[in-house]
Amino acid sequence: MNYIILILLFVVPLYSQNERITVQVQGDSVIVNNTGLVENCAFRCRINVYVKGDSIAFVEKDTSKNWMTCICGFSVSGVIKGLIPGTYRLFVFRGYSVPWVPDTLYFKGMVIFTIGGSGSGIVQSKGNQSNCIPEDVESDFTVIPDGYELTAYPNPFNATTVISFSMPQSGFVRLRIFNTSGREVETLFGGILQVGVHSIAWNASRFESGVYLCRFEMSGITKTVKLTLIR
Repeated sequence: MNYIILILLFVVPLYSQNERITVQVQGDSVIVNNTGLVENCAFRCRINVYVKGDSIAFVEKDTSKNWMTCICGFSVSGVIKGLIPGTYRLFVFRGYSVPWVPDTLYFKGMVIFTIGGSGSGIVQSKGNQSNCIPEDVESDFTVIPDGYELTAYPNPFNATTVISFSMPQSGFVRLRIFNTSGREVETLFGGILQVGVHSIAWNASRFESGVYLCRFEMSGITKTVKLTLIR
């Protein structure tokens, strides 16, 4: 299942180089704006917000279950209220439900912000999207990353985490999981990928709690991120 998800990551979504994520803090609230989206004309977005500690997952889910051949520009926004004082990391994901691969999820970016006022701790959220804005856009929306990066969210995690990696050139990629003894416990992917940002979900429900290492290897480049599985 992991293999199928990864292969389609750079086939299903459209990427716009003009896409931008910004936040505006007002008291115990933060306004999230995601502008410059280029999606298919049937795009209909539902916003889900998940808060755990100082991490916030802002998930934009396309609920249309339709895939039209035309494309449009969109903007998505949301308000998160009731945050207690502190510094937060906001992770933006976008999900699609197309007939052949349901519930695929893509990491879009991260923003750090600080809440200075007092908050109730009872978090509420509300989101909306613009109507389709017809645009004369090109067909190639591949984002070329500045360098190699490897991240995981959530981390620590329970059962499943999403591992994202960026690669500024195409080539053979190997993504593997090791335990702290250095023994490989699972291979998530091994094959050729195109330049861009890719993500894959690791379901660790059959593994014991503890620390694991995810290793990304490509053309002599090695990146490692520590994963903490908590039951």
